[in-house]
Amino acid sequence: MPQDQWCYLPNDRREYDVGMTIPADAFQRTRYRLPAEAEWEYACRAGTVTSRYHGLSNRLLDAYARFAANSNDHAWPGGSLLPNDLGCFDMLGNVYEWCQERQHDYKPGIVDSSSDHILCIRSPRLLRGGAFDNRPAGVRSAYRYWSAPTNRGIYLGFRLARTYN
Repeated sequence: MPQDQWCYLPNDRREYDVGMTIPADAFQRTRYRLPAEAEWEYACRAGTVTSRYHGLSNRLLDAYARFAANSNDHAWPGGSLLPNDLGCFDMLGNVYEWCQERQHDYKPGIVDSSSDHILCIRSPRLLRGGAFDNRPAGVRSAYRYWSAPTNRGIYLGFRLARTYN
C-alpha cells in the first residue's frame, strides 16, 4: 500500500513508536485509525442528548455498561451487554478508549488540532467512555480522561474508525 494512504507514519528509525507521525490529512484517508474525540462522542451518544445513550437512569446502566457495580473487577469481552441505537456495543464502561487528539481543555468556539500530528510520550492523549472500575458518574458520554500514549494497562482499549470517501 502506498505510504500516502497510511494514517500513521513511522518514526525516523522506521518504527511505529515514539516519534511516529499522523499526517495532517489522516481524516480524509480511507484507512483505519483512532477516532477523533468528536467522532467518538457522536458514535457514543447515538443521537441522544442525555449523559448516556440509554437515558438518565442509573438503574439501566447495568444493561449497557460494565462498571464498578457489575464488572467483578475486570474487563469483559465486547458485546456482552446491550448496544446503543447505532448498534455500537460497550461505548460506556468496560475499558477507556483512545482517541486521536492530545489532551486539551475545551475552549468555546475553538477547534485546534494543529499540534496533534506528532506522537510524543510527554503529550497525553484523550481517553473516553470510562472503565470497569468506575462509579456511574464516570460512565457517561462526556467523561474525559487522558494518559501518555505509551501507557498500557487493563483499563485501556481502543475502537477503530475508518473514513469513507
